[in-house]
Amino acid sequence: MALLLVIAAAIGAYQYYERLEEERIAKAGREAVLAVIQAKKAREQQEAISLQEQDRLVLEARAQLDEWTGQGDRLAKAMDGLNRVLKANPKNVQAHIEMARFHIKAGFINYRNFQPGSLQSAESELRRALQADPNSADTYVLLGHLYYLMNASKEAVKVLEKAETIGTDNPWLYLNRAEALVDLHRLDEAEVQLRKLETRYTAVTNPPRNVVGTLHQKLSYVYQLQGKLKEADKEYQTVIALDPDTAWNHGNYADFLLFARGQPDAAIGEAEKALEIMNYGMARLTLAAARYAKWAQLKRRAPAEAAKYLALAKEGSPDFSWIMPQAAKSVNAGPAIQDMVKALMGMGVPIDTRDEHGDTGLTLAADAGNVKSVALLIGYRANIEAADKGGRTALMSAASQGHFEVVRVLAKRGAKLNAADHQGYTPLMNAAFEGHGEIVRLLLSAGANPMALRKDKHQSAADLAESRGHVEVATMIREAAKNGKRGSTKKDSSQ
Repeated sequence: MALLLVIAAAIGAYQYYERLEEERIAKAGREAVLAVIQAKKAREQQEAISLQEQDRLVLEARAQLDEWTGQGDRLAKAMDGLNRVLKANPKNVQAHIEMARFHIKAGFINYRNFQPGSLQSAESELRRALQADPNSADTYVLLGHLYYLMNASKEAVKVLEKAETIGTDNPWLYLNRAEALVDLHRLDEAEVQLRKLETRYTAVTNPPRNVVGTLHQKLSYVYQLQGKLKEADKEYQTVIALDPDTAWNHGNYADFLLFARGQPDAAIGEAEKALEIMNYGMARLTLAAARYAKWAQLKRRAPAEAAKYLALAKEGSPDFSWIMPQAAKSVNAGPAIQDMVKALMGMGVPIDTRDEHGDTGLTLAADAGNVKSVALLIGYRANIEAADKGGRTALMSAASQGHFEVVRVLAKRGAKLNAADHQGYTPLMNAAFEGHGEIVRLLLSAGANPMALRKDKHQSAADLAESRGHVEVATMIREAAKNGKRGSTKKDSSQ
């Protein structure tokens, strides 16, 4: 009996300690869960940013991006603040917009050249902004600019029209629409947009400096394309007066003075000012080009002085892969550039020198609609069939861009009418795709084949025109094909 009592007591003690251990484990578990919850709350409290703080950080990032002229520290500060906001609030539309601007600026190389993937990252940010607010006019305004940078200006105009339909007083609506219209060669419409904005800011006491600066930059470019060089010069000077400490303003003016006005001395001065502020590639190239032009001016009447400019030019850029195509494209600027091109040719630099995209001066001039340069370059025996890396000849580019006079000159001078680029597009297909009816008619009358098909998709020029809603153009091409007309009987080795 005593033994049984001892056993019972032992069992009871064991069960008691077992319950204590279970309770201890349970308590420890509860405490661990509580600790996790508290840690999570602490992190959330640490990461949480009030709406007021979010607005402040976004405004600070915007200011950094507005003031950016190549400084890496400004980009870093902007990105840090925007990352904090988006971590706390992934649906902050303005933060996504500014982050898109960050990607655009961080990826910028020159002109419309960007680091691979940077523009796609910007587009992703804007898509997230539209998911958060499908009616954000500001998002559509920046998306329009992004599409322009991605060489999709027709789409840019469409999204900017949507922004206007939604309603906005964002000044970049006018600026971004103007740049897209310029890209579509609708220069008068672009000028109207810019003039509207200029009128709007005339009555404003302290308009945003970056907006006003961009307005005058775009006016200078529109005037330049219209051939209003005096007006363009005035706008360039206004831009510099607004912001004399930005290197790019002086560098852009130097490029204009050299390649539009044919003034090497003035170009040298502005390029040197740009480089005093910031040592960057395009200013070095422009300065070298201006020195080559000055050498060409002096080589006969002052050989010793010319030799000094030649030495400086070679020191700045012994490579002509940018300089010759740019100079050749601009031979219509006057004697200074014509002498430069001829002097470089005499030094052994080919007139058909290609840039990093495979373009020659002729393909660049044709793409820009510079008919005077095209005619001069053909006279200099430039290769009329030279093609860029995509296989696009001068005729293909001119047909696509709607430059009737350039197409007429090239066709008259014997450019191949039925050569196809790497995607299978002929000049006729390019013109049809864009709906350039007069050019389609010209090409057909000159001997373009209306029945040619793209090898991969088996589309004709008429099919391409119809797919874009250009019904009359498609009908014209089908009538030509039906009648078996290929224009003149002039032989084309590509047929």
